[in-house]
Amino acid sequence: MIPSSTVTAAGLMFCALYALTGRLWVPIGLHLAWNFAQGSLFGAVVSGGGSGDSIAVSTARPGAAAWLSGGTFGPEGSVFA
Repeated sequence: MIPSSTVTAAGLMFCALYALTGRLWVPIGLHLAWNFAQGSLFGAVVSGGGSGDSIAVSTARPGAAAWLSGGTFGPEGSVFA
């Protein structure tokens, strides 16, 4: 499960982008770019879904704490996101 603090931080960031630009496509574009970079470039799990073909493959180290690696949700569920 994704931490609520991550959801809050991302929501505030997207709201700030919309407030600064007045255009909805900016936060939408950033979200698409984030998911593309995580999934297609780095091979990480995106929002709990499986990772498909990618340039690189990233996996959590076995035994790593879920708060550090994001667990089954992927990097978006980690403290670093």
